[in-house]
Amino acid sequence: MRRRILYIHNSDFSSPAANKLQVARMCEAFVRQGVRCELLAAGRDVDFKKTYRVREKFSKILIRPGKFFLWRSLRLAIIGLNRKPGMIFTRDLFSAFVCGWFSSVPVVYELHDYVKPLHWRLLFKLVFSRVRAIVAISEMMRQDLIRDGYDAVKIVTLQDGVDLARYTALPSRVACRKKLGWGNEKVIAHVGTTDEHRDLQSLYYVSKKLKDLIFRVYGKESDFVRGLEGNNFRLEGFTMKPEIVCRAADLLFCGYRSSQPTLRHMSPLKLFEYMASGTPVVAVDTPSIREVANDSQVFYYRIDDEKDLLATIRRALTDEKESKARASRALRRVGRFSWDARAKEILRFMP
Repeated sequence: MRRRILYIHNSDFSSPAANKLQVARMCEAFVRQGVRCELLAAGRDVDFKKTYRVREKFSKILIRPGKFFLWRSLRLAIIGLNRKPGMIFTRDLFSAFVCGWFSSVPVVYELHDYVKPLHWRLLFKLVFSRVRAIVAISEMMRQDLIRDGYDAVKIVTLQDGVDLARYTALPSRVACRKKLGWGNEKVIAHVGTTDEHRDLQSLYYVSKKLKDLIFRVYGKESDFVRGLEGNNFRLEGFTMKPEIVCRAADLLFCGYRSSQPTLRHMSPLKLFEYMASGTPVVAVDTPSIREVANDSQVFYYRIDDEKDLLATIRRALTDEKESKARASRALRRVGRFSWDARAKEILRFMP
């Protein structure tokens, strides 16, 4: 009988988001490692094949979303334990607490944010004492945990990843542009969240200076970004095929403001997708992003500095030879950040 892993995620899968996409990709990766995977989450009438473009088969157990987050966590944990899995993997702290303290099932908890209030930290201490391992999504996060007295042996750093197969099978840049109905204009694209922390205000500033370029923003439109729309700064809405956009663009933008709450510990999903597309990338200079790519692979600009972003974009578009070289090196680098490699590391903790 194949080993069985249960992934508990306290989120409503009825509508797509980056965190839910990451969960779906990890479930697929677990299946490719030869284990049975079950996803236990919330949602109603979710077509995973259509909404999350799932290709590998894994079981889904969805409960009614409800209004109370902690009550839903408790329900998920109880249902999960009754499934009697070989291991529980979760990003939900309260589910990890219940499963870790009230059963003998091995639990691995994935930590995405360490900047939390006191009550969360107290609960995390209890969870840490009972789980088999903690997955930190950045080395900065792991080092901060060790600094605060947590046992380094139980903490493994695994940044987010990318489904490389979705990018290696892509058509040419010209073909991707045709699919999107683009012309021959130079395009700088952002794919992802559109709130005020993503530094789209700086990108908007650049669009006012470089009026011969088209700036395309893909993602669910926030009230903030609607105020930025202009002639060459275009809001394209959510896309189900981000890899087509990434391949079609001339330059990809990965920006964050210093106000981003998770800036120190984040592992941006879009950065891995950008790098896998083979398109040059302009990224904000932060330690957590530098864990993934260095100066020879992406173009960095100083945080909260719109003028430096302007200069960096100009350089990336002007020096085509250097842009192609960095994109090529980024593509080689991202090969080590596959979901499959990540799943394989996590399964080391499974009995």
